[in-house]
Amino acid sequence: MSFFKWFFTSMKSQPVQKQPKAPPVQLFSSFAPYGLGVLENDSLKPVEARFNEVFGKYAKYWDHVKARVLKENPDISETEYSWIFLEFKRFLALNIYLNNVGMYSTSVDDIWHEALMFTRDYQEFCRDLLGEMIHHSPHVGDAPQPGEHERALFELVYSLVFRFYPENEQLLGKFGQRRLHPEFVAYARDFDWNRIRRDYFKPNTIVIYEDAVQDLVHHLFNGIQNAPPAAAARNSGRMSSAGRTAASSFNANDVSGAGYGALSALLFYSILNGNDDREGGGGNGSGDSDCSSSSCSSSDSGGSSDNNSSGSGSSCSSSSCSGSSDSGSSCSSSSSCSSSSCSSS
Repeated sequence: MSFFKWFFTSMKSQPVQKQPKAPPVQLFSSFAPYGLGVLENDSLKPVEARFNEVFGKYAKYWDHVKARVLKENPDISETEYSWIFLEFKRFLALNIYLNNVGMYSTSVDDIWHEALMFTRDYQEFCRDLLGEMIHHSPHVGDAPQPGEHERALFELVYSLVFRFYPENEQLLGKFGQRRLHPEFVAYARDFDWNRIRRDYFKPNTIVIYEDAVQDLVHHLFNGIQNAPPAAAARNSGRMSSAGRTAASSFNANDVSGAGYGALSALLFYSILNGNDDREGGGGNGSGDSDCSSSSCSSSDSGGSSDNNSSGSGSSCSSSSCSGSSDSGSSCSSSSSCSSSSCSSS
């Protein structure tokens, strides 16, 4: 008995061996996926195919844009640029779905500004890809800026369309920090399909884009209808003491599955059902974008801004930079570029 007593006593006195921490993910160490990196869904494949075709058609134009960006930013590697460019293509793709799309990365906005330098190429490219211009407009004076709801809706749509990687969150800022506007949720739970479709999502003249939007909104409706109430979410064992999932749990495994399984628990728990004590800001930790570092956003030529926003916070949006002048445009590459300074002369 004394031996066992000694053995267990000595075992208790041994220091606990801590498991070594997993090495941090090395961001931008490899190239971004080809195309848009959409989820496996029948309505998304034609969209990605069209993007690949049109971007390939204008490959020389985009090589010129890349050269300008890398010249102005010599610290950006080829692999990092591939991720920034992927995010820019995804930004354009989101303009298929939403009336107004926020630009939440200054690095991606740099590509956009350089693309606008080639005004004629940019105009032809947009019309070939999307059937219309995607205009670039800064937020100045008392102009409304996209707020909490716009960012939350951006994240929901993003997660329903694209595969998610750590590099995406690094460029866009943390997901799951903002909630949908209660009016939007009420429309969804009341099966007010027409109201949501009209007020928040853009109609498309290109059939494959319209089919993709219809499919996404249907799945978004189903997800909101089936979302658990906040109390159930907190008792599910997946929530932190603050009543939401930790932001670090929103990772590639959550949103890289097939089809619309990408509507992850984090998005519903912390955006739809989250508490008011959730983290604010949503910066990405790299100083790139915290939803306030950029002052412009995107909209089509006939789109109108959404009036159902809540909260605050800025983003980049698209306004007018049309024209027929060549690369001699007087528009600078800063975020203060307005439609007037980018117009043709």
